[in-house]
Amino acid sequence: REHAQARQRVDAMGGVFVACVLGAACLGALVWLGLGAGVEQVSRVVIATLVIACPCALSMATPLALALASAKAARQGIFIKHDDVLPVLASPQVMIFDKTGTLTRGELGVARMQGDARAMARAARLERQSMHPLAHAIACAFEHDERERVRAFEDIPGAGVQGMIGGELVQVGSPAWVLAVVSSAPASLVRASREGARAGLTPVCVAVDGKLEAVLHLEDRLREGAHALIESLQEAGVRVVLLSGDHAQVAAACASTLGIMEAHGGMTPQDKLERVLALTRQGLRVVMCGDGVNDADAMQAASASIAMDGGTRASVVAADVFLTRGGLGQVKRLLRESRRVERMLERHMRWAILYNMVGVGLALGGLISPLLAAIVMPLSSAGLVLSTLAHRFFEPPQQAQQEEEVRASSQRLGATTGGAV
Repeated sequence: REHAQARQRVDAMGGVFVACVLGAACLGALVWLGLGAGVEQVSRVVIATLVIACPCALSMATPLALALASAKAARQGIFIKHDDVLPVLASPQVMIFDKTGTLTRGELGVARMQGDARAMARAARLERQSMHPLAHAIACAFEHDERERVRAFEDIPGAGVQGMIGGELVQVGSPAWVLAVVSSAPASLVRASREGARAGLTPVCVAVDGKLEAVLHLEDRLREGAHALIESLQEAGVRVVLLSGDHAQVAAACASTLGIMEAHGGMTPQDKLERVLALTRQGLRVVMCGDGVNDADAMQAASASIAMDGGTRASVVAADVFLTRGGLGQVKRLLRESRRVERMLERHMRWAILYNMVGVGLALGGLISPLLAAIVMPLSSAGLVLSTLAHRFFEPPQQAQQEEEVRASSQRLGATTGGAV
């Protein structure tokens, strides 16, 4: 995974740092010996060089900053399983979204229905066995006999569900799957499924004993903040992709509303996984955002993944980050705060490089004693640690908004004062 590789790179950099310091100390000793310095002077130079060198930005400040950010994020309902995933989230190149339950609320309702009422009731009874958002909407929409037992129930990811009720095989799922397994499909119902999909509704077909008996159309609303999140990603140059198990026309309608240029519908879990793998093989940093069982494999294959609040257990287990509240606003906030953490780490890294170049240079020149080096080195480390602790990661939304308003007011006041002068 990308975040594991990032940790390995940091460890490798620490090893390179130690090797460079040891090499510099040895080279300095040889130079001083060549200049005729005594053993005492050479020892002072070597000791001062080894003492003043400090890989604190790698060994202390970086892990501390990542752990601190993760802890503060958890208080805001953002649980980060691997703190070193933050650098990946700071600069994603591709953001992949599921549709139902991720970009939409997942609070589906039956908007249209056509066909046999008894088949719809059977579908509702069958869907009581499933945890999918579509299943919940159908189960709540129709009255059904709880005394009817469901036998041989099977949940087929990316397709639908099937089971035996009253000696009849009932199948409920996507038009592509149901129409492929039935032997009889009235033209009027097939036409109805296509018309609903063109209208942006999610079609669900119901078959009983191999015959298409009913078509239901479900509608869902976009999550609050969906437009703002997609717009901010596109402005940052991130490639946004929609992968949905819904009908291709439904996915296209949702993508069009949000301004997403690349959308693929009718995707099975395997299709999603292959799309993610194809992108990661190109060396792209891919972040997958989903909520369902159908997304779990793709989420594990991505460079980093985010499970939405209200998501299934499978998505929460597969994700690197899972949300317990806040929806897409929390996703936007997570990406923004990850960039803040990354910028702070870059500042600390620049400071560490400058400190070590100056400190080691002075020590090699014999301008710093071992005692002074022993005083300066911990002060440098303490400075970076204090800077990390003082940094405000994942502040509560209200507090962050107030601080933003204060900064904006200060900028306006400064502009006004400057104009008056």
